[in-house]
Amino acid sequence: QSNTVACFHVPERIDGTRLIRRLYEKHRTVIAGARNRLQGKMIRIGTMGAIAEGDILTDLMHLEDVLAELGHSVEKGAAMVAPFS
Repeated sequence: QSNTVACFHVPERIDGTRLIRRLYEKHRTVIAGARNRLQGKMIRIGTMGAIAEGDILTDLMHLEDVLAELGHSVEKGAAMVAPFS
């Protein structure tokens, strides 16, 4: 475990590798995938260095956008509300 990275499961019908590629192509958002048996099933967002709350919220907003684009049912704005619930 590490407090410098947050890991998330990718929804079953979404290819995590494609998700990562599309995040970069569309938003220039850089996140990482997993290796080995978890490749395509998990994503990782780095949280070390000079990162503010707005940076993470922006990543989550971009993630929400691309998940919806790839066909996952996403409640618009959920990424913005979750950290404050």
